[in-house]
Parts: sequence; C-alpha cells; structure tokens
Amino acid sequence: MRLRTHIKPGLTAMATAALLALTGCGAASTSTVNAAASSTNPAQSIDTSILRTASFKFKPYDTPEALAAQSRIAVTAIGEVEGFEEGLTYQVETGNGTTPYPRVNMVVKVNKAFKGAARNDLISSGRLYVELDRGPVSAVDGKTPINSPEDFEKSIPPGTQVAVFLYKTTPISDNSTEAQTSRKAAGVSTLTPHPQGLIFQAVSADPSVSRAMEGGLTSLQDMPKGWQEIRSMDELADRMAKVTGD
Repeated sequence: MRLRTHIKPGLTAMATAALLALTGCGAASTSTVNAAASSTNPAQSIDTSILRTASFKFKPYDTPEALAAQSRIAVTAIGEVEGFEEGLTYQVETGNGTTPYPRVNMVVKVNKAFKGAARNDLISSGRLYVELDRGPVSAVDGKTPINSPEDFEKSIPPGTQVAVFLYKTTPISDNSTEAQTSRKAAGVSTLTPHPQGLIFQAVSADPSVSRAMEGGLTSLQDMPKGWQEIRSMDELADRMAKVTGD
C-alpha cells in the first residue's frame, strides 16, 4: 500500500514527515488525516497539534493487534515521555539547492516492551528514541526550526503515558548531522511511528477529570472503531501484549 504525505501550505522545508518509508496495508478504507487537526483531549493536558505538521493518506488498521502484527513494525511498547531532544537534520538536494529537514527525538522510557523487546539496537537503557517531524523552518534563514524541543515538551509534558508502534527509521538522505546533545547511545537507531502508532493518555491535574486517550499523528476520532473504543492505557497494553516476537 502506498502512503502519501500532504503538506500544509507554507511548510517549505518540512514537507516529508511520512517519507520515512511508512508503508503497509490496512484492513479498512483509506483515511486522510488533516495536518491541522488539533487535540480533542478534554483534559487539556496535552496538545498533539505540534506533531501534525503533515497529513497522511493511508489505509488504517482496524485494531491495535492488526497494526502490531505487521512485519515492518519493529517495536511495540508502553512507556512514558521522558522529554524531547534535538534529532538529525537531513540535507536534501532540491532544484533550489540543499534543503534542511530537521527532526526532533521523543525520548520514551519503556515500562513494557512487547514486540522487539530484545532489540538492543533499538531499545537502549530502557529507552526508545522516536524520530518526529519538527515542523516548519524560519522563512528568514530557511534553516532554523520554528519549534524547539522545549515547545514539544510544553505540548506533550514529560510523564505523559504513551503507546508506540514503530518502524526502524529509514533516512531520507545520506547527508545528515546529529546534535551533539543527543542522549542516544552510539549504534542505537531511532524509530518512526506509523500514522496510528502514537497513542497518548493524558492525566489531568484535576482528579475529577478522567484520563483521556488521544492519538499523536492521527486523532482517535479518525481511526476505526476498534481504536476509538479503547478507554485506558492498561486496556491498550493488554491488547498489544497479544502480539510479541522480534
């Protein structure tokens, strides 16, 4: 199945979040996810709009189990967001010269890995490094990212629970630079989420407000019914645990 990325107007240097080899066939009809869609989380404690700088056209998988069973999914896990850090910046040759495509890594402290639990090349010291599109760059110099890692942490605070369905990242260019501040150990690869492959559970400071499940790249409201019915991270973990192996 082909997965195509549609870019928001004006994001001249950040056009290819889904070009990291996001492929695979789903069991449901084609779904288009709008990049401008914002979080519908009633707890107001996370804002996933910062993750949605591109839109994806793909066939969604009907259930978490169906997504986890795909051969290209290298790791499935439950954990918590530990923070965000500078990721690779890819340099891509275009008709107008070299265009930078900066990334940000979401550092996830793993509580339970299901598929890929023994992959030391992907899980290092109990942590995953999830490579995400960083969003637009400055129109002034054409290279400085608008969003900082701190901006991502304000939108997705450390401690937020997350379920991940991840591919091994395929670089979009052989020409790239890595921030010297990265905590990722040498030899450990970053991972890229399927469009349905980031599910957060927000926790409100108000105990009277129930914890809300929300998709990262794709809203749960845009996913099949089998995803929308999930009410807690524990329930999702139980379903993910049905598919294991490396």
